[in-house]
Amino acid sequence: MAGGAAGSAFALFLIVPGGLVEGIALGTVQALLLGRVFPRLRRRRYAVVTVLVAGLGWAAASAPRVLSGDSGGA
Repeated sequence: MAGGAAGSAFALFLIVPGGLVEGIALGTVQALLLGRVFPRLRRRRYAVVTVLVAGLGWAAASAPRVLSGDSGGA
């Protein structure tokens, strides 16, 4: 993304929600399926923890690539 600091801020604005959407989808599906196998599982808590770990982890792992300058080289 070109644009210096403004481009970097915009990239983060796109990356973090993207990671959170992935975390919400993953946490919801896992909580529903694991809730059938483990009836005492606290589904909401499991989903929230998954959003935090998977979603923010995805965003943190994606941020360096997006924020680094692309010189067009190999």
